[in-house]
Order: sequence, then C-alpha cells, then structure tokens
Amino acid sequence: MDLFPAGTYIPPNKLFPFFIVITIYKMTTPSVFGFYILLALSIPLAYLGSFIERYHRTLQNRAYDYVVELITNNQTVPFKKIKIISTVQYFFINAFTFFISCITIYYIIHFMDSLSQNPDPNQINWPILWAISMIGGILSIRIKEAYIALISGFIVMGMIILLGIL
Repeated sequence: MDLFPAGTYIPPNKLFPFFIVITIYKMTTPSVFGFYILLALSIPLAYLGSFIERYHRTLQNRAYDYVVELITNNQTVPFKKIKIISTVQYFFINAFTFFISCITIYYIIHFMDSLSQNPDPNQINWPILWAISMIGGILSIRIKEAYIALISGFIVMGMIILLGIL
C-alpha cells in the first residue's frame, strides 16, 4: 500500500490494547483487582503497538528499496506478490503478538488474583469495560503528563483496593 501515494494510512495498532483488554475480560472475567492489573498491563501495549508499526514500516522500506532497484535495472516489478507478502507479514506479526500478549497477561492476572486477599464477587459490567479499555488508545498519544497522571491514579486506586477501603 505504501508503494504509491494514494492517501493516508492509519494503522490499527492504537486499538491493540483495547482488543487485548476485551479478549482477556471475555476469557476470564477477573475480579476488580484483576481488572486493575489488566489495565496496568495494557499501558505497555500501546508502546508495543507502536513498535509493531515501526517494525512493519522497516520491512516495507526494504520492499520499497527492492522495487526501486528493480525499476532502476529496467526489470518487471511483481506488485501483486509484494502486496500479498506485505499483507501476510502484517497479519502474522499482529496475530503472533496478540496471541503472546493475551496468554502472558491471562496468566499474570490469574497469578495476581490468587495473591489478592480482597476478592471481589462483583463483576465489572460492559459499559465500564468499554470505556476503560479505550485508555490504551488514548495513551498512544504519548503525552508524558498524561502517563504520569494515569499511573498515579492507578497507584492510588490500587492502594485503595488492596487496603479494602473501597
């Protein structure tokens, strides 16, 4: 897609944390403490999405250099093959990263839930999950003050939950 200037390409990686949170929630339905851990672990996923985007961009730059080399040598450019390879690469990179992230976070949540001394039988409902899981997309804006404020809020809420005040 990047071989010709047809417009703007917006990668879906900003939604990566959102899909992880929704998937883990549907797999395990954690307690409030487990959900807090899930949200805290989704913060680095915004960076992971950016890393995936950069890595794929590097692969696409190599493909672009290959096309330029072929054109310079007056050879035929296999555009269809390049598009298929690019799509398959992107699919497998994202699928593998999503799978590994889901499995890792799933087991971390179960481990942390087993350590929690404040199990909460109340489950989080869908509208709250939807709103909170969009935090990953918001955090991909990469404003340092927003990260500091959010992490401070997570720490305060975590302490409140762990101490059993709420």
